[in-house]
Amino acid sequence: MWTASRLDRFCCHRHVLSELTPKPSRDKAAAKGKAFDAALIDWHKTGIVPAMADPDVSEWLRIMVEHGWAWPDGCELQVAWGLDTFGAFCAVEEKPADSHIYVPLDGMSDLLTAGRADVLWMSGDVLISPDWKSGRTAVPPARVNLQVNAAGIANAQRWKARAYQPAIYYAREGRWDVGEEVELGSDEHGEMLTQIEAAAKLDDKPHPGDHCASCWSRKDCSEAA
Repeated sequence: MWTASRLDRFCCHRHVLSELTPKPSRDKAAAKGKAFDAALIDWHKTGIVPAMADPDVSEWLRIMVEHGWAWPDGCELQVAWGLDTFGAFCAVEEKPADSHIYVPLDGMSDLLTAGRADVLWMSGDVLISPDWKSGRTAVPPARVNLQVNAAGIANAQRWKARAYQPAIYYAREGRWDVGEEVELGSDEHGEMLTQIEAAAKLDDKPHPGDHCASCWSRKDCSEAA
């Protein structure tokens, strides 16, 4: 099973390569992302923007304040979620903590994918399902992004929402990418779930193609097109 952050329509071999060829720059970027997440949790809990030693994280927080960010009523941060093989929400826990290994709480459900939502809140009867991005590289747009749509499909069921709205926030730019609402039970919901299922079942072998051109592990892959 691929976790939601690793879902890909074309090839997942880069995840294998990244584990075989660790890079200090990638580890540093991941550490900054964790520091940003921790700062947001602290801000949400205390209502005070924390002072951060990392100048990049401090700048990202400053941008949010400058743009007038306020925590929506009832929002939840860092929510573990699962989507089972029937496309239904499944309660999970990350075990051990910060391992990106998710297990169903009922001990029986078969997971299709799972992950941790950065933040969730309701706007009327629509669940807003954003993902914070602190890296330099843009990801697929929110409307087709498998990670945020999988989180939206799962958590909209948990929150008993009519629809969900996928979104991505780019911390370095202070920029939002917001997709259209997706109503549960609609054709759009069904099509996205089909794409998520296909990606979740993709093997870890190389699948060369045009997508290789934008792959960050291209130089380490002997079969890159």
